Amino acid sequence: MASKPQLKPPVAPPPDPLQAEKEMVRTLLGALPNDFVNLKPARRRRLVGQCLPATFLHVLAFLRNEAGFDHFNYMTAVDLRTSFDLVYDFWSIQKHMELLLKVNIPHGQKDELVPFSTSTGVYPAAEWFEREVYDLFGIEFTGHPDQRRILLREDWKTHPLRKIYDRRGNPINPALGAAGPPALWRTNEGKIALPKKWLEEDPEVSESVLTVNFGPHHPSTHGPLMVRLRLNGEMVYDADIVMGYLHRNHEKLGENNTWIQMLPYPDRTNYVSPINWEWAYVRAVEELEGIEPPQRAEYIRVIMAELDRIQSHLMFLATSGDTVGQLTGFVWGLRDRELILDLNEMVAGARMLPNYFRFGGVNRDLPKGFSERANNALDLIESHLAEFSAIYERNPVFLGRFKGVGVLSPQNAIDWGAVGPGLRASGVQFDVRRDDPYSVYDHFDFDVVVSNDGDNLARFMMRVEEIKQSISIVRQALHGLPSGPYQAKASVLSIPPGESSSRIETPRGEGSYFLVSDGSPRAVRMKIKSAAFINLYVAKRQMVGEKLQDALVILGTWDPVLGEIDR
Repeated sequence: MASKPQLKPPVAPPPDPLQAEKEMVRTLLGALPNDFVNLKPARRRRLVGQCLPATFLHVLAFLRNEAGFDHFNYMTAVDLRTSFDLVYDFWSIQKHMELLLKVNIPHGQKDELVPFSTSTGVYPAAEWFEREVYDLFGIEFTGHPDQRRILLREDWKTHPLRKIYDRRGNPINPALGAAGPPALWRTNEGKIALPKKWLEEDPEVSESVLTVNFGPHHPSTHGPLMVRLRLNGEMVYDADIVMGYLHRNHEKLGENNTWIQMLPYPDRTNYVSPINWEWAYVRAVEELEGIEPPQRAEYIRVIMAELDRIQSHLMFLATSGDTVGQLTGFVWGLRDRELILDLNEMVAGARMLPNYFRFGGVNRDLPKGFSERANNALDLIESHLAEFSAIYERNPVFLGRFKGVGVLSPQNAIDWGAVGPGLRASGVQFDVRRDDPYSVYDHFDFDVVVSNDGDNLARFMMRVEEIKQSISIVRQALHGLPSGPYQAKASVLSIPPGESSSRIETPRGEGSYFLVSDGSPRAVRMKIKSAAFINLYVAKRQMVGEKLQDALVILGTWDPVLGEIDR
């Protein structure tokens, strides 16, 4: 008797890699059916969409309170000549998902203020980003708590990122009636505005309050920056930050230089961690062009970026000691940092501004003997790290200024937009390398270090522990370094039209480039999301309520670099 044929079990369909993203789209469209113009997944962990201006604040409230998009990354504007695209970027720490949301508002040909509602009532971290958009584009956010310029002087009456101005801020078509920069814009004599609430303060209160200025040339401000503190006794009653002394308009240059001409500029965005910023730029261009770098190139990038993180953190440890008079730690930190800068010179020919990354890979392969020299440097740094941190941890003066001082709660860290080691020091587990992995970081075993203390000491120790993790990553990458090409073929002239937003875990936290291309050799818009910029905002909020002697120590624990802040 013939046996019955065996039925093959049904083949299960492959899992949808965008299932979570599509489910979030359905949730948002189901709850807000009439508020979105469009909404779709762009890739894993990223949604892109556009909503209507009239219901914008309603959408924001739902995103924050119901959908879990609790972290405000950045916002900016794109001048489309007859309208603005306002671009908002959010991140859900629990769901590991990004949302890039646009709102389109019309504007005229002349440089006139365009009103729009502030989002600071929903996301406090939007405060400085909206000030920047007001400063550079002329969008006036109604209801903003402190609407004034942030990078340019108050006597600069125009908004130079509008398309009617050239790279020097002069009107392209004077017939429109637009003015140019102030006559004395190259001097530092421009008017600096006071915060609105300071001007409105009761005179009887202000008589008992002393205003003290630190900077713009003061060692405690870590660069050309002015910190204005209002004191009631020795307690900080209020704080204000004046920046822009180092503003070089990198974003406007990105609209005037070609894609390849911009390659040296990311180094100068943050001269203390240049390689990570090179990576942020080339990744954004690669996303636009659809370039996949070879495996060897990706491993080399990880090696150089983690070495860059080590030397940046060593600079932080050195300056932390200098802040409280611990000069031994300052010298030791710079001593060990030199070992990494020597490796930069060996690979790229330059120590601080290597200009090493390229679209599709790196400029040249690792030289002969690099692995041995790198491992020797890592062994030496690791052996020094224990004694290096011990001179701080056993120093009663250092502990008195760091332990239990400048405590930042997890909720405030999220609300104010903190990123990087400072966010993780408050117990919030967010690291782009793990939560939105890029390149080949998912090939390596490493820990995302967190602390629940949230004080100055926790932010200090984050860097110590992250150096250890970076050493481990570099060793793994050197051991598993694949053979093959170090460069993929990439265009150096025209890039396909579209938009991209890279994300990099820089030593100071999440940094990215938002690019808009129309297919020409130059960007329509280049936005640099600076980790140091938003962390400085957090530091400013933290200073209030602290003692004068602690305020500037708190600032230092956020590791500000003014090139990245001012751009």
